Amino acid sequence: MTLAVQALRQAGVEAVLCTGAYQGCGAFIRTARDRGWTAPISNVSFVGSEAMLSLLLRQGQASGRDYTQALVNSQVVPSYDDVSLPGVVEYRALMERHNPQVPDALRDSRQALEVLSFRSLEGFINARVIVEALRRAGPNPTRTSFRQALESLKNFDLGIGAPLTFGPERHQGLDSVYFTRVVNGRWAPITDWAAAVKA
Repeated sequence: MTLAVQALRQAGVEAVLCTGAYQGCGAFIRTARDRGWTAPISNVSFVGSEAMLSLLLRQGQASGRDYTQALVNSQVVPSYDDVSLPGVVEYRALMERHNPQVPDALRDSRQALEVLSFRSLEGFINARVIVEALRRAGPNPTRTSFRQALESLKNFDLGIGAPLTFGPERHQGLDSVYFTRVVNGRWAPITDWAAAVKA
């Protein structure tokens, strides 16, 4: 990681976009900040935002450094804390009611369990889309009827403030991207970009 940070810094890079799992991206961020590099660092939603943040906060407590300054993550769903959205309210209520658990064999004991997360909200939204497509496909769905049912979804309201639309030539249902930064140890929507990228 040190060589990558040195090379990017010497090249005059003004911002970094990381794509990877939380361990590698977290290590890069830690190394950059430990070496005094304060350039904005961004991750795409794939990273596992909550796990990476947990890792960075633990490392920050141990070292006395703030590894979350100028850290931006994109998300493909709105914040799971935005209770102004009916879809988020439903997701939170179902998570509380059913309290899903990760099987011990799949659990990383070094990571705290995520009660709510961007990933599980995304999974909830995906499940709602599949359920609606199955409903539209009828009692004996086939591959063809299921695909046609998905492609029939036009301006489908998921309760997240962005309607979903599929079609024969459109297989990406949502186009919104939500940008977040760390505020008080939690991911929060970015409302002020100057503050979000300030070191």
